[in-house]
Amino acid sequence: MVRKHLQKILGKDGGDKIIYIPLNKIISNQLQLRHGFEETSIVDLARSIMIYGLIQPIIVRPCENKYQIVAGERRFRACYLLGKSEIAAIIREMNDEEAAALSLSENLQHQELTYIEEAEAYSLLINGFGLTREELSRKTGRSQSAIIDKLRLCKMPEYIRKMIDPAIVSEKH
Repeated sequence: MVRKHLQKILGKDGGDKIIYIPLNKIISNQLQLRHGFEETSIVDLARSIMIYGLIQPIIVRPCENKYQIVAGERRFRACYLLGKSEIAAIIREMNDEEAAALSLSENLQHQELTYIEEAEAYSLLINGFGLTREELSRKTGRSQSAIIDKLRLCKMPEYIRKMIDPAIVSEKH
């Protein structure tokens, strides 16, 4: 089961091809799960890329004669900040649901989403794409009870969610 899921994400033979795409041919994803990017973290990442190079390619999908970022928005922004003309990328054909699920999975693995962003991402996948909590649990590796707990955060009015600073107010509060 895990191998089949990985094959779907990585491609049938697991051998994605990395190509270099001009930055001006890449657009951000309107379904981006992260709401804010800290400028200092982009600058730090740019420094790291300048010293060590880009360690992991971004993942994009074809979109209106360009490519839309599915995973790697921070890497893209850091390369743009460095004035690079192109970036290593993997191109994958995928629909909105698959793109959102892959983006969420990557962000969860890197623990880059706030608990509010994670809750809103779960809500998008359930309400926007019709996934069940069980399917979402399988796709993200999170327990159904953890997903339910996060979804409760979405019941708060949006203006309150926007006022909460996850660095100050923990998820348990």
